[in-house]
Amino acid sequence: MRRRSLLALLSAPLALWAPSGRADTLQGPERRVLLDAARGPAEAALRQPLRFFVTALNREGVWAFLLATMQRPDGGRPRRAMRDDLTSDSYVALLRREGSGWRIVDFAVGPTDVAWQGWDRQHGAPASVFVIPEGR
Repeated sequence: MRRRSLLALLSAPLALWAPSGRADTLQGPERRVLLDAARGPAEAALRQPLRFFVTALNREGVWAFLLATMQRPDGGRPRRAMRDDLTSDSYVALLRREGSGWRIVDFAVGPTDVAWQGWDRQHGAPASVFVIPEGR
């Protein structure tokens, strides 16, 4: 219940911020490659294997954006080195295609706000890649 409330809280300001354009939602083999590339910083930060429950995985040109809830492989919440309620189970990452792979450009582990706001201007990514589907 808490996870859904946090996600609703994180998503609420997006209705005002989200641009009107749409990026492609990734499916198939490319989805797995991108998720594997994005997983590294989250696993390193939390020092444990993780999987993602994907809220948004968008691609536009060479750019991709991931918003996901982190889970342990058994489906439980990630263990934290320090137990506190100041972080969420969310993970966001901005990636850029380089050759046949993906490189992390920016990321946030456990953000409690819209951590990716301004990444479009900071990194030159299209604003439409950050659109979150309604109802998520």
